[in-house]
Amino acid sequence: MENKTIRDALRGFVTNAEGMHDYQCEIGSIIINGGAIELLIDVMIQELMPEGERPPIEELRDGMFARRRSKLVQLVGKSALSSGLKSELTTALEKAEAIMRVRNIIAHGPMVVVYEGEPEAGKPKGLAFLMLKDSKNMMTPYADIEGLRRTTANVYDVARELEALLSKMTEEMAAKP
Repeated sequence: MENKTIRDALRGFVTNAEGMHDYQCEIGSIIINGGAIELLIDVMIQELMPEGERPPIEELRDGMFARRRSKLVQLVGKSALSSGLKSELTTALEKAEAIMRVRNIIAHGPMVVVYEGEPEAGKPKGLAFLMLKDSKNMMTPYADIEGLRRTTANVYDVARELEALLSKMTEEMAAKP
């Protein structure tokens, strides 16, 4: 699909929910698991900070994901964690940063339903998201349901990986004097 202007895309903003259930479920899963990734990052930050310096979780939540991720990378680097776990965390955080960029486009960008035929009679064939910060590429290429499912699986995998690493991190920290 070639890039469209906002005006060209408006016909896909107002949509009948018929045929959209699978898309809605995938988007919901991306948002929910993206929230889990954010919370896992916040908990890791709290775990790695000295006890007297730990901010309340709501203070951590008041900021951009990239800032919190950078803070965690810094804390991991200074920590007494094993080099293997530091490496795993660093790799997982790189994946999280990339997946959260996609999640933010989905969560915060206007969404356009791309139809086969006219919106009133057509069947949805995918979704596109407007990128209002980039005037050259106003719309992402559309994602069909299989593409959205792959994104959902990636977000889930990163969340589960971070969850497992949080467990490893707390176990390793508890084992050290």
